[in-house]
Amino acid sequence: METKSMARLKKYLWKYRYRYLLGAFFMFLGSGSGMAIPWFFKLAVDSIKRGSADTHKLMVYAGIITVLAIASGIFFFLQRSTIVNLSRRIECDMRDEIFSHLLTLSQDFYKKNKSGDLLSRMNNDLGSIRMFMGFGFITILRTIFMVVLGAILMLKLSTRVFFYFLIPVPIFLVAVKLFMRKIHELWENIQRMLGDITEFAREQISGIRITRAYTREPEIRRGFNDLQWRYFAESMRSVKYFGVFEGFAMSLGGIGELFIIWAGGREVIAGRMTLGALVAYHGYLMMLIWPLFGLGWLLAQWERARASLERVDQILATEPSIKDTGTLQPDDRPGELVFKDVWFGYENSKSVLEGLNLNIKPGEFVGIVGKIGCGKTALAELVPRLWEPQKGEILYNGYPLRVYSLKSLRSRIGFVTQECFLFSRSIRANIEFGENKARGVNIERLIQQVDLEKDIEHFTKGVDQEIGERGITLSGGQKQRVAIARAIAKNPSVLVLDDSFSSIDADTEKNIIETLKALKGKLTIIFITHRFSSLVNADRIVVIDDGKIVESGAHEELLAKGGIYSRLFEEQMAEEQ
Repeated sequence: METKSMARLKKYLWKYRYRYLLGAFFMFLGSGSGMAIPWFFKLAVDSIKRGSADTHKLMVYAGIITVLAIASGIFFFLQRSTIVNLSRRIECDMRDEIFSHLLTLSQDFYKKNKSGDLLSRMNNDLGSIRMFMGFGFITILRTIFMVVLGAILMLKLSTRVFFYFLIPVPIFLVAVKLFMRKIHELWENIQRMLGDITEFAREQISGIRITRAYTREPEIRRGFNDLQWRYFAESMRSVKYFGVFEGFAMSLGGIGELFIIWAGGREVIAGRMTLGALVAYHGYLMMLIWPLFGLGWLLAQWERARASLERVDQILATEPSIKDTGTLQPDDRPGELVFKDVWFGYENSKSVLEGLNLNIKPGEFVGIVGKIGCGKTALAELVPRLWEPQKGEILYNGYPLRVYSLKSLRSRIGFVTQECFLFSRSIRANIEFGENKARGVNIERLIQQVDLEKDIEHFTKGVDQEIGERGITLSGGQKQRVAIARAIAKNPSVLVLDDSFSSIDADTEKNIIETLKALKGKLTIIFITHRFSSLVNADRIVVIDDGKIVESGAHEELLAKGGIYSRLFEEQMAEEQ
């Protein structure tokens, strides 16, 4: 295991060290009570053999053995409850740490990693770690304690027989090493396949309407079954290796028992060992064999946890590419944005913005237009620092974006994306998600601003209507309007609308534009759209082509120039007619 992964695990072990010590204490008492039982069997058998036993004495031995057995059971229950409780706590702590860290990671991380695989790491992989930290830890403690104490007691009973017992041990240790090497590789594959299954199921459930619309259910089912059976085959390989190892361990245990009966019987015949001692020896052998049999399960759990911990550590070791090192807090006035020679390209792609220079004044309503793929969305995502330009810089109210803390900067920017993602909550909860709690929010007023009142009237619970996953019960236009209301609810200094009217009808769009016009001067608006009719009242329209600004001016001014804007406008008008 990587050093950092182990250090991360040690952090939690140290955090709960006193609880672990309490669990270890219960384990020592439980195992000690159990290990004492064969010794009292020895005393009872030897007293019978010598003829010194009577009914009362045997009853005493039987009573002691009964008390030890009950005490052992109670202490093992307390040990199990304590350690398993701890393993659940560690699982919750690690899941919280992973989720909190995921919230800090930049967009490039989510472009490279599938959400289903991340969910698998937070659930399946943490479950494997929990199993080892709980049952695995119990098995380790019991095995170590019982082997050490058992070895001491067996040496005390007969040194000669004990060395016969050790004959199969080197063979067993070699088998353990080979087993661990193979099982680790298998568990890495198994955990990765679980991630693939989770991602496949998540994606298909999210896109179930498309699947049904194209009648692709049989193909999707076959794809899911293919992943399942590959996972099943790899799991069965691990079962096969585990079965071989367990059978081998049992065979070695049987050979050890043969050595003890042969060597111990000779010692009893020679008078160097009592019959009671041989009975006790056999009892300790049975106690030690079962932990050794369980060692195969323990090793499998260890390798599974090790593979899972490495997968979890890949997330936790990832640093956000956008560093939150700024401390400046932006004020409430409308934001001024200055793009100075900005170059930007998504990972493994050519630059989508090339030396872009743009000055957006406070309170200005700026429209951004251009062909698909020209860099409009990239420009929008750079404003709240979802991405970082490779060259150049962006100023907000005279200061580079990086000098502001991310939280304070993003709190002043309302951002509506093309996808208009909504949470599976009520309409009210989705709008209040963007609320600046210091100011409060008037839901009814926001609904009016985005022309959503008539739609709300058709919902049985009004604004408290649950809208399903990703707002599945809403139309595309309704989702966009809820998202716009959410952005306005922040009372932002800058409002960025990235093609947010694409599913809204012309009349509704006109009403919302009127709302935005009323907000002019109170906040800066960056309005990205493909509908040129929406830009008639913009203070300025910026035309981007191949990552560069090629035209800039008011609607009538750009039409008069007869350039790219004029051509695109005329093409769109012709299509609408």
